[in-house]
Amino acid sequence: MEKQTKIEKTTECSDETQFFTVVQDVLKERLKYPKGSYMNLLYKFIANAGIGQMARGLNQKTKYDSHTNSTRIQPPGALINPLYAG
Repeated sequence: MEKQTKIEKTTECSDETQFFTVVQDVLKERLKYPKGSYMNLLYKFIANAGIGQMARGLNQKTKYDSHTNSTRIQPPGALINPLYAG
C-alpha cells in the first residue's frame, strides 16, 4: 500500500509562496513513482535540496573557507525561510 501525502495548493503570489509551490509540485511528481525507484529518489533529492536552501544559515554553522584558510559562519541563503525549513 502506497503512502499518500496531502499537499495543499496556495493561492498567494509572493516570492516565498511561489518557491513553496515549486517544492509542492516536485513532491507531487515524486508520489507518482514507486518508493526506491530512480525517479522517486531524484525528486526526493531535488525537494531536499530546495528545502535545504531555505534552512541554510539558520543554525549559525561554521564552514571552512579555502580562500582565507579559516572557518567562518555560514551566511544565510537567498531563499532562507525558517517557517518552511522546519
